Amino acid sequence: WNPIAAEYRRQGTFTSLLYDRLVVIDSGDVVPWLATDWERVGPETVEVSLRDATWHDGEPLTADDVAFTYEFLRDTSMGSMETPVPTPRFRGRSSVVESALAVDDRTVRLGVENVNRAVVVRALRVPILPAHVWSDRTEAATIAGFEFDAETTEALVSPNEDPVGSGPIRFVEATAEESAVFERNPDHFL
Repeated sequence: WNPIAAEYRRQGTFTSLLYDRLVVIDSGDVVPWLATDWERVGPETVEVSLRDATWHDGEPLTADDVAFTYEFLRDTSMGSMETPVPTPRFRGRSSVVESALAVDDRTVRLGVENVNRAVVVRALRVPILPAHVWSDRTEAATIAGFEFDAETTEALVSPNEDPVGSGPIRFVEATAEESAVFERNPDHFL
């Protein structure tokens, strides 16, 4: 259920339904998803307008969450370790976004490299994470009190047993290797 852990990438269908992205690709077309609109406002700046949305736990989803997501994907330690610890799964996409700033609750400004539209669209397709859930997972990962290594944070190895997203379905419960139960998210814009 961890959308950023490399070992869970085969469960992309579940994470795509649990976690919204700013845009999605449908039949080759770029479709605003969690974003209502996005535009390039300079050679190295993209401004994204967000839908009114909530997390599955009822907390409001804001531009601060989007800004947090991009900073977090670039460094899952959020500066608590000597060197940044990017998420391996989205390293290429998140590295395009050099900065993220919440302008207001519904607008985020992304500083991007001077890249073409296709690269920007790829960067807009990361799962948006709730800061109030993931900001507690920035410390070095440990097992029985021993650190894994200097390049692994709790975020990267957390099983995320009770995932909180904003997507069209929400997690209810699971029995390991047996079943998973989801329900429709009645608050989703779909």
